[in-house]
Amino acid sequence: MHGITFGCMWVASVDFAAVVSPREWATTFQTILTAFLSCLGAGSGPILGGWVVAQFGFVVLWRLAAGIVAGLAVVHGAMMLCGMGHDAFLKSVKAELPNRSIDDPPAMVDSNQGVADNANEEELACEPLLGCDPNSCRQDE
Repeated sequence: MHGITFGCMWVASVDFAAVVSPREWATTFQTILTAFLSCLGAGSGPILGGWVVAQFGFVVLWRLAAGIVAGLAVVHGAMMLCGMGHDAFLKSVKAELPNRSIDDPPAMVDSNQGVADNANEEELACEPLLGCDPNSCRQDE
């Protein structure tokens, strides 16, 4: 069950980061998301958990974890009842970004011109790295 829910959470998190971030910062937001989960969460969890086990034992660790999850569930439920849950947040994001949707691809970055909204992958691939003229690489000729 963990594999399925973790996979769903990760896909939703990456999509969410892409939607709420400005187009030119989409990959940066996804990198920050990965850093928090992989570095901060996966790094501090075993250290803190190991310290709790060494000082107090496994029973205290599991009770502490259950208490944290129960407390977060209560806070989440209270926020939902007060209209401050994820639905309200998504509505506010949609209001701020009316022209963006989850289906919009992130912006492609051209090293010469900054962010190019409607850039072609072929155009960006052939420019500075191959040393060719961008006009000679276009496929529409």
